[in-house]
Amino acid sequence: MMRTPLELLTRTAGLVLATAPMAAASDLVLQLQDPSGATAISASPGEALTWQVVGELSDGDNQGLAFFAFDLAYDGGVLPQGDAPTSAEMLNFATPLGINNPAGFGGTPNQGGLLQIGGAQNTINQTFAAAPSGMVMTGVATQGSPLVLASGPLTAPTQPGTYQLVLSEGHANVIAASAVPNPFWRVEQAGISPSQGNHVLTIEVADCPAPVTYCTGKANSLGCVATLSATGTASLTGADDFRIQASDVLNKQFGLTFWGLGDANLPWLGGTLCVQGPLRRMQTHFTGGAGLPGTACTGSLDQLFPQVVMSNYGLIVGQQVHAQAWYRDPQHPDGTGSATSNAIRFTICP
Repeated sequence: MMRTPLELLTRTAGLVLATAPMAAASDLVLQLQDPSGATAISASPGEALTWQVVGELSDGDNQGLAFFAFDLAYDGGVLPQGDAPTSAEMLNFATPLGINNPAGFGGTPNQGGLLQIGGAQNTINQTFAAAPSGMVMTGVATQGSPLVLASGPLTAPTQPGTYQLVLSEGHANVIAASAVPNPFWRVEQAGISPSQGNHVLTIEVADCPAPVTYCTGKANSLGCVATLSATGTASLTGADDFRIQASDVLNKQFGLTFWGLGDANLPWLGGTLCVQGPLRRMQTHFTGGAGLPGTACTGSLDQLFPQVVMSNYGLIVGQQVHAQAWYRDPQHPDGTGSATSNAIRFTICP
């Protein structure tokens, strides 16, 4: 007969549940959240996210966590296996120092979710086999010392909507308050508190927001104020087609687009600097347009904001970028020899 991952673990490590009394000595309070501690988050379509489960025992009637396991279900797609542990405490709950189910500490993939994330310490003081081989660590996730027990990646769905990551089937044991390692550590069953903590992470997926213009450009020597618009999507992985265009620009001059990561409202060259520094310049372009140079507002600037720029500057999904255009105006009466556009704000999408 095929055994579930939990049955395999509990039969292999009788210390975990088989020796536990029926009455729960303590509760393990589990908090499913994102790394910031939020239990409800907003995400862009396809955004890479991280979940984590924080655990804390509800009282001091124990010497810390001996075993834990839980399942995760996700209605937004297939949940990848959880991360391998890296903290000193959690390494003791994973093979070879501890013991976990055969698929790994990060859980067994099943119907898009994960079964039995977690593991157990070597409370039987096993020494004759290769695993488990660790020394028991007391004081894990004790009251007042919450600890990240497990974490892993997930991807927001590509379709807007509300989705949930749900924790269920929680199990835990604690090292008994009076236990000594002779011949092994005695453990007691812990409850999973249904009234404390949080077992649902809600993910609200919104459409990638449209670019928004703001601020006021500087009029050129003919009285025209250049305005920005955008086409395509500022996507890290989709079509590489996001372009920023400036219209009503003085004809047959040179200009460029510059950008930064915040907005500003500062006096600059007789107009307003609308982008917070540090400023990043893009390529210089000829504005073109009909007529003799500097005699019409028929020029324009067309700047691709490519994925290579997003990658080189480490831009991430959800980050806002601010851009503005500058161009030459040799006949400007204020003597600066230049004019500027308004500004545009856009969001980096998956």
